[in-house]
Amino acid sequence: MEGRWRSDGGAMEGRWRSDGGAMEERWRSDGGRWRSDGGAMEEGWRSDGGGMEERWRSDGGAMEEGWRSDGGVMEERWRSDGGAMEERWRRNGGVMEE
Repeated sequence: MEGRWRSDGGAMEGRWRSDGGAMEERWRSDGGRWRSDGGAMEEGWRSDGGGMEERWRSDGGAMEEGWRSDGGVMEERWRSDGGAMEERWRRNGGVMEE
């Protein structure tokens, strides 16, 4: 079991590992990521400037969920089963598109 936390300048980083690296949790203030079980499940978020992006993956990319916000534009995407089902949601000002 390992825990680490660090901060230099505006950047912040934290990491946690357990059980031979099978579970790893990592986050950074500029681009956060969470991984477990050899990368099979991955959760990440990014924020740079006014843009924020969040992504969630499980089981080799078979299920993918994403969320982005860029200024006033908000976009949400959901994929399952190798792209067989894809749903996308976007909001731009008062306009909603699905």
